Amino acid sequence: MCNFKVLIADAAIRPEGINMLETSATLTSLPAYVSETEVIDAAKYVDAILVRTTKISRPVVEASPRLKIVSRHGVGVDNVDVPACTEQGIVVTTTGDANSEAVSEHAFGCLIAVARKLAIADTIIKSGGWERDNIIGVELHRKVLGLIGVGRVGLRIAKHATGFDMEVIAYDPYAKPEIAQELNVSLVDLKTLLHRSDFISLHVPLTSATRHLIGHAELKLMKSSAILVNTARGGLIDGQALYQALRHHWIAGAALDVFEQEPLPPGHPLPQLRNLLCTPHAAGQTEEGLRRMSIRAADNILRLFRGEEPSDIVNPEALKRTE
Repeated sequence: MCNFKVLIADAAIRPEGINMLETSATLTSLPAYVSETEVIDAAKYVDAILVRTTKISRPVVEASPRLKIVSRHGVGVDNVDVPACTEQGIVVTTTGDANSEAVSEHAFGCLIAVARKLAIADTIIKSGGWERDNIIGVELHRKVLGLIGVGRVGLRIAKHATGFDMEVIAYDPYAKPEIAQELNVSLVDLKTLLHRSDFISLHVPLTSATRHLIGHAELKLMKSSAILVNTARGGLIDGQALYQALRHHWIAGAALDVFEQEPLPPGHPLPQLRNLLCTPHAAGQTEEGLRRMSIRAADNILRLFRGEEPSDIVNPEALKRTE
């Protein structure tokens, strides 16, 4: 396998994957959230890009004539222009289920944290208060959990919910009924899920069809006691509508790990809400999950340059063009 050049388009990649690449490739790196111009300059002469949060846009792709693969450190590809890559015969891969356990645990932790008002209680204690009688939460036990999307993460959350004797319902047009039945998950339409659920957790990719899947009308259908969790993609929820829903108590609370704009700009109104728990796109941030993603993302690059088929290919038609 000849030496090739790889751009590591995020400084926060665990060393296990980097070490795998160093023996066969020349590496250059970028910090996260750099400008498109900086990415174009860095990607001009590379054969592969290992990317986490950086946007790999059409201009980046078109300015990189040697590029053969964009290996995504994660599951979603909304920061990669997949059609542009496909047109140029560039393979796009993800790390599959490498972070599914981490995300599912984080999402379920958010359900508990918001239900029991843990963040609010923590803030009160640390500010010198003791408002015990004002910290009255709700139990998950025997409540209805609605999952929007029952892929790798959604199915894991369904398993977690069994320990709390929760009834699990799900909306997913692509779900396999036999798998849902095996986990005792009832498949329903979106309106039914919104109307019945005490807790709702989102686990679908961001596409043109799912952008603002949860907006004003959907929030109004939810119970006033409902809690909404999003660890998938920020664009699934209309942020302005959610702000109004939480501020005016259309729903009881929410937890967001992802936002339409990341990082959040200073003074953004959402984090100021008392009934909203926020984390900085950290659901997949476990030592184990990050290690698995680093290794899987690096291995996909190595596989391609060894003449093997990478795993979790998003655009297999591009692979055919490189054969």
